Amino acid sequence: MTAAERVSVMAKVQRRLVRFEGAVLADSRSFIEELCRDLEVALIGLRPIRLDIDAESHPIPLNQAVSVGLIINELLVNALKYAFPDDRDGHVSVTFTRRDDEYCLDVCDNGVGLSVTHETTSSPASTGLGQRLIRSFVAQLGGRH
Repeated sequence: MTAAERVSVMAKVQRRLVRFEGAVLADSRSFIEELCRDLEVALIGLRPIRLDIDAESHPIPLNQAVSVGLIINELLVNALKYAFPDDRDGHVSVTFTRRDDEYCLDVCDNGVGLSVTHETTSSPASTGLGQRLIRSFVAQLGGRH
């Protein structure tokens, strides 16, 4: 994903939050479901990939919703771009739950996985920016990955 595409996604996330203007909190379920459905339309199209979303409804501060939205975007874009080459069928799931005072976001797929080379070094086409952004957003939320 290029820097311009990331900026576009950030703008889209910000526009989505405008609907909650005046409120201190956003509903996690509706926010995550709408974001995932937008990405599904943009990235899956007619490909044989199923996207399941299971997000609990919790009030979350808007600034945290932005970070969660950007994390979901990065993870879904990576899964949908790279996990299912050559129109391979597959499944991606996004789950958002709360356990006590902690929230848990899981984005999983049954795609081809990462090669050992990709896990240890960036591919020539990849700058690793997406992974760095995800780590940064997780740190902003006080989370771990």
